[in-house]
Amino acid sequence: MSKKEQQQLLRREEVKDSIAHFAVKYMDAETYGFCLILLELLSQFEELGFQRGKKEIWAAAIVLSVVRCNFMLDKNEDWWVTVDEIAEHCGANKSTFSQKSTNILNSLSEEFVGKFLTRACFQGMFEVEYINGFMIPVNTDRDDDAEPLETEHYAEAKLLFESFENEFGKRITRRELYAINQIEALKIKQLEEAKKREQKEQERQEELADKKAEMDHIQPSLFEDF
Repeated sequence: MSKKEQQQLLRREEVKDSIAHFAVKYMDAETYGFCLILLELLSQFEELGFQRGKKEIWAAAIVLSVVRCNFMLDKNEDWWVTVDEIAEHCGANKSTFSQKSTNILNSLSEEFVGKFLTRACFQGMFEVEYINGFMIPVNTDRDDDAEPLETEHYAEAKLLFESFENEFGKRITRRELYAINQIEALKIKQLEEAKKREQKEQERQEELADKKAEMDHIQPSLFEDF
Protein backbone atom coordinates (compact mmCIF):
# COMPACT_ATOMS: atom_id res chain seq x y z
CA MET A 1 0.00 0.00 0.00
CA SER A 2 1.40 3.36 -1.05
CA LYS A 3 1.76 6.32 1.32
CA LYS A 4 -1.10 8.08 -0.46
CA GLU A 5 -3.37 5.06 -0.04
CA GLN A 6 -2.44 4.85 3.64
CA GLN A 7 -3.36 8.50 4.12
CA GLN A 8 -6.65 7.98 2.31
CA LEU A 9 -7.48 4.95 4.47
CA LEU A 10 -6.55 6.81 7.66
CA ARG A 11 -8.75 9.77 6.71
CA ARG A 12 -11.66 7.48 5.92
CA GLU A 13 -11.31 5.65 9.25
CA GLU A 14 -11.16 8.91 11.19
CA VAL A 15 -14.35 10.15 9.54
CA LYS A 16 -15.95 6.75 10.11
CA ASP A 17 -15.07 6.81 13.83
CA SER A 18 -16.65 10.23 14.21
CA ILE A 19 -19.84 9.06 12.51
CA ALA A 20 -19.94 5.86 14.58
CA HIS A 21 -19.73 7.77 17.87
CA PHE A 22 -22.59 9.96 16.70
CA ALA A 23 -24.64 7.03 15.38
CA VAL A 24 -24.77 5.00 18.60
CA LYS A 25 -26.55 7.91 20.25
CA TYR A 26 -28.72 9.36 17.50
CA MET A 27 -29.21 6.70 14.78
CA ASP A 28 -30.10 3.06 14.28
CA ALA A 29 -28.26 0.33 12.38
CA GLU A 30 -30.13 0.96 9.13
CA THR A 31 -29.32 4.67 8.91
CA TYR A 32 -25.75 4.18 10.14
CA GLY A 33 -25.37 1.60 7.37
CA PHE A 34 -26.38 4.31 4.89
CA CYS A 35 -23.64 6.54 6.30
CA LEU A 36 -21.11 3.77 5.62
CA ILE A 37 -22.36 3.41 2.05
CA LEU A 38 -22.07 7.14 1.45
CA LEU A 39 -18.66 7.29 3.10
CA GLU A 40 -17.34 4.52 0.86
CA LEU A 41 -18.77 6.21 -2.24
CA LEU A 42 -17.26 9.61 -1.40
CA SER A 43 -13.85 8.16 -0.56
CA GLN A 44 -13.62 6.34 -3.90
CA PHE A 45 -14.08 9.35 -6.18
CA GLU A 46 -11.37 12.00 -5.99
CA GLU A 47 -13.50 14.50 -7.93
CA LEU A 48 -15.84 14.72 -4.93
CA GLY A 49 -12.97 16.16 -2.88
CA PHE A 50 -13.15 13.81 0.07
CA GLN A 51 -9.41 14.02 0.68
CA ARG A 52 -9.63 17.80 1.01
CA GLY A 53 -11.20 19.90 3.74
CA LYS A 54 -11.81 19.24 7.41
CA LYS A 55 -12.68 15.69 8.47
CA GLU A 56 -15.26 17.10 10.90
CA ILE A 57 -17.11 18.78 8.03
CA TRP A 58 -17.21 15.57 6.00
CA ALA A 59 -18.47 13.50 8.93
CA ALA A 60 -21.22 16.02 9.67
CA ALA A 61 -22.14 16.36 5.98
CA ILE A 62 -22.47 12.60 5.54
CA VAL A 63 -24.65 12.32 8.63
CA LEU A 64 -26.86 15.23 7.56
CA SER A 65 -27.25 13.79 4.06
CA VAL A 66 -28.60 10.54 5.48
CA VAL A 67 -30.74 12.43 7.99
CA ARG A 68 -32.31 14.47 5.20
CA CYS A 69 -33.00 11.40 3.08
CA ASN A 70 -34.88 9.77 5.96
CA PHE A 71 -36.90 12.66 7.42
CA MET A 72 -34.89 12.44 10.64
CA LEU A 73 -35.26 16.15 11.40
CA ASP A 74 -38.87 15.30 12.29
CA LYS A 75 -39.26 14.51 16.00
CA ASN A 76 -42.10 12.12 15.15
CA GLU A 77 -39.50 9.70 13.78
CA ASP A 78 -38.18 7.00 16.11
CA TRP A 79 -34.66 8.24 15.48
CA TRP A 80 -34.49 11.98 14.99
CA VAL A 81 -31.75 14.53 15.33
CA THR A 82 -31.25 18.27 15.07
CA VAL A 83 -28.67 20.08 12.96
CA ASP A 84 -27.37 21.67 16.16
CA GLU A 85 -26.70 18.21 17.64
CA ILE A 86 -24.77 17.20 14.53
CA ALA A 87 -22.75 20.41 14.69
CA GLU A 88 -22.01 20.02 18.39
CA HIS A 89 -20.97 16.37 18.15
CA CYS A 90 -18.77 16.75 15.08
CA GLY A 91 -17.40 20.16 16.00
CA ALA A 92 -18.37 21.53 12.60
CA ASN A 93 -19.85 24.79 11.34
CA LYS A 94 -23.55 24.35 10.51
CA SER A 95 -23.64 26.42 7.36
CA THR A 96 -20.48 24.78 5.99
CA PHE A 97 -21.51 21.15 6.43
CA SER A 98 -25.11 21.91 5.46
CA GLN A 99 -23.90 23.28 2.12
CA LYS A 100 -21.60 20.31 1.62
CA SER A 101 -24.49 17.95 2.35
CA THR A 102 -26.55 19.74 -0.29
CA ASN A 103 -23.70 19.38 -2.79
CA ILE A 104 -23.37 15.67 -1.98
CA LEU A 105 -27.07 14.98 -2.50
CA ASN A 106 -27.15 17.03 -5.69
CA SER A 107 -24.35 14.85 -7.08
CA LEU A 108 -26.34 11.63 -6.51
CA SER A 109 -29.14 10.26 -8.64
CA GLU A 110 -32.62 9.94 -7.17
CA GLU A 111 -32.46 6.24 -7.94
CA PHE A 112 -29.29 5.80 -5.86
CA VAL A 113 -30.69 7.84 -2.97
CA GLY A 114 -33.96 5.92 -3.03
CA LYS A 115 -32.32 2.50 -3.15
CA PHE A 116 -29.19 2.86 -1.02
CA LEU A 117 -29.71 5.82 1.32
CA THR A 118 -33.38 5.58 2.24
CA ARG A 119 -35.13 3.41 4.81
CA ALA A 120 -36.98 0.34 3.58
CA CYS A 121 -40.20 1.76 4.99
CA PHE A 122 -39.97 4.67 2.53
CA GLN A 123 -38.99 2.66 -0.54
CA GLY A 124 -42.50 2.53 -1.99
CA MET A 125 -42.67 6.32 -1.92
CA PHE A 126 -39.85 6.45 -4.49
CA GLU A 127 -41.61 4.14 -6.95
CA VAL A 128 -43.36 6.11 -9.68
CA GLU A 129 -45.34 5.45 -12.81
CA TYR A 130 -46.08 7.74 -15.73
CA ILE A 131 -49.71 8.53 -16.50
CA ASN A 132 -50.42 10.82 -19.45
CA GLY A 133 -46.86 12.09 -19.23
CA PHE A 134 -47.04 12.87 -15.51
CA MET A 135 -44.87 11.17 -12.89
CA ILE A 136 -47.16 9.78 -10.18
CA PRO A 137 -45.97 8.05 -6.97
CA VAL A 138 -47.13 4.43 -6.82
CA ASN A 139 -47.52 4.61 -3.05
CA THR A 140 -47.45 7.64 -0.74
CA ASP A 141 -47.68 5.62 2.50
CA ARG A 142 -44.75 4.32 4.50
CA ASP A 143 -44.46 0.62 5.27
CA ASP A 144 -43.09 0.23 8.79
CA ASP A 145 -43.03 -3.56 8.42
CA ALA A 146 -40.53 -3.42 5.54
CA GLU A 147 -37.19 -5.09 6.32
CA PRO A 148 -33.92 -3.19 5.70
CA LEU A 149 -31.89 -4.14 2.65
CA GLU A 150 -29.28 -6.70 3.74
CA THR A 151 -25.99 -5.17 2.64
CA GLU A 152 -22.48 -5.62 4.01
CA HIS A 153 -22.71 -2.08 5.38
CA TYR A 154 -25.93 -2.89 7.23
CA ALA A 155 -24.34 -6.04 8.62
CA GLU A 156 -21.36 -4.01 9.87
CA ALA A 157 -23.71 -1.46 11.39
CA LYS A 158 -25.67 -4.16 13.22
CA LEU A 159 -22.46 -5.52 14.71
CA LEU A 160 -21.60 -2.07 16.07
CA PHE A 161 -24.99 -1.67 17.73
CA GLU A 162 -25.03 -5.21 19.09
CA SER A 163 -21.60 -4.61 20.62
CA PHE A 164 -22.79 -1.30 22.10
CA GLU A 165 -25.91 -2.86 23.62
CA ASN A 166 -23.95 -5.79 25.03
CA GLU A 167 -21.76 -3.31 26.90
CA PHE A 168 -24.22 -0.57 27.82
CA GLY A 169 -27.65 -2.21 27.63
CA LYS A 170 -30.56 -1.95 25.24
CA ARG A 171 -30.99 1.40 23.55
CA ILE A 172 -34.31 3.23 23.44
CA THR A 173 -35.37 5.32 20.48
CA ARG A 174 -35.02 9.09 20.46
CA ARG A 175 -38.79 9.42 20.26
CA GLU A 176 -39.22 7.27 23.38
CA LEU A 177 -36.50 9.21 25.18
CA TYR A 178 -38.08 12.50 24.12
CA ALA A 179 -41.47 11.35 25.45
CA ILE A 180 -39.87 10.29 28.75
CA ASN A 181 -38.09 13.64 29.05
CA GLN A 182 -41.31 15.49 28.31
CA ILE A 183 -43.14 13.54 31.02
CA GLU A 184 -40.31 14.19 33.49
CA ALA A 185 -40.32 17.88 32.61
CA LEU A 186 -44.07 18.00 33.19
CA LYS A 187 -43.69 16.28 36.56
CA ILE A 188 -41.00 18.76 37.59
CA LYS A 189 -43.19 21.67 36.49
CA GLN A 190 -46.17 20.31 38.42
CA LEU A 191 -43.98 19.78 41.50
CA GLU A 192 -42.64 23.34 41.28
CA GLU A 193 -46.16 24.72 40.91
CA ALA A 194 -47.34 22.66 43.92
CA LYS A 195 -44.42 24.03 45.97
CA LYS A 196 -45.32 27.57 44.95
CA ARG A 197 -48.96 27.02 45.99
CA GLU A 198 -47.82 25.52 49.29
CA GLN A 199 -45.49 28.45 49.89
CA LYS A 200 -48.24 30.97 49.12
CA GLU A 201 -50.65 29.17 51.47
CA GLN A 202 -47.99 29.15 54.19
CA GLU A 203 -47.41 32.88 53.68
CA ARG A 204 -51.17 33.49 53.82
CA GLN A 205 -51.48 31.50 57.06
CA GLU A 206 -48.55 33.41 58.57
CA GLU A 207 -50.14 36.71 57.54
CA LEU A 208 -53.44 35.68 59.15
CA ALA A 209 -51.61 34.63 62.32
CA ASP A 210 -49.82 38.00 62.44
CA LYS A 211 -53.13 39.87 62.02
CA LYS A 212 -54.75 37.76 64.74
CA ALA A 213 -51.87 38.43 67.10
CA GLU A 214 -52.14 42.13 66.34
CA MET A 215 -55.89 42.13 67.07
CA ASP A 216 -55.37 40.18 70.30
CA HIS A 217 -52.90 42.87 71.34
CA ILE A 218 -55.19 45.78 70.43
CA GLN A 219 -58.52 44.57 71.91
CA PRO A 220 -57.51 44.41 75.61
CA SER A 221 -56.26 48.04 75.44
CA LEU A 222 -59.80 49.24 74.64
CA PHE A 223 -60.83 48.62 78.28
CA GLU A 224 -57.75 50.01 79.97
CA ASP A 225 -59.47 53.43 80.74
CA PHE A 226 -62.49 51.82 82.50
